[in-house]
Amino acid sequence: MKTKKNIMEILKHVYLLIITFIVLTPIYYLLVTTFKSGTEAAAKPMALPSSWDITPYINAVSKSVWKYSYYYSMCGIWHCDEQYHVWICFKP
Repeated sequence: MKTKKNIMEILKHVYLLIITFIVLTPIYYLLVTTFKSGTEAAAKPMALPSSWDITPYINAVSKSVWKYSYYYSMCGIWHCDEQYHVWICFKP
């Protein structure tokens, strides 16, 4: 009885390791690929980048329009009836 319980515990842990690998692999791929150039990502998709370049992150933050994104996230469309839409925006 005890050996059956041990085998079930081992199988449970193997199953959890497989699920963990399946869940974490796309996250690893996403993070590692963001630091690569397009050609390097196509040539070696799962390998670590040859150089860790954060320039795309700097460009994304500096060129983004955060205040407008915040402003439009506070807006909403309210349907009064079928013909009219009320656009309500709350200025931050």
